[in-house]
Amino acid sequence: ISVGNSAWVAARILPYGATATAGWHDPTWFLAAQKAKKAFGVGTEDVSFFAPHQRPDWLTLAAWRPGDEGAPDWQELPDDPQLVAGCYRHRNGEVLAVLSNFGDTYATVSLDGAPFMDGERFAVVRDALTGERVMSLQNTFWISIPSNAFRLLRIEPAAAQLPQSVWSFGKNGAGNAYRP
Repeated sequence: ISVGNSAWVAARILPYGATATAGWHDPTWFLAAQKAKKAFGVGTEDVSFFAPHQRPDWLTLAAWRPGDEGAPDWQELPDDPQLVAGCYRHRNGEVLAVLSNFGDTYATVSLDGAPFMDGERFAVVRDALTGERVMSLQNTFWISIPSNAFRLLRIEPAAAQLPQSVWSFGKNGAGNAYRP
């Protein structure tokens, strides 16, 4: 998703389950996100929502950003406060994740695919807006996010359904507190 005023707004509200339809911005990003969310089943009984503060432990992310002067070219930021993620979980085990980069530099984000494996079979991660597969290396998926922008990812686990014990409790035991 390219940068711009509308992408900036979308990056800040989509991880929280919100969308916008006001006429003061280009609705392209919101309409595309709404279409992907509808195709996923958001709003049905089969889908639960996890806000960024409820992000489940199985949605493991780390970010790498360009370093400052005198620092290494890239710095790993496992708890980057400018990387925000919310997600929807479908009863069939699929996940729709919204990754937002609030930073002023682009970020490369790694997503651990291990929780979505089934034995030796790996998960598939796709950009939910384009359908393109996300590159992976040894079951770690690599996602580039421009500054002040977002990516919407559809994670298709190898198994037909994740065991309930994998997704029933979110970060800090928050669980899936509400459905938008």
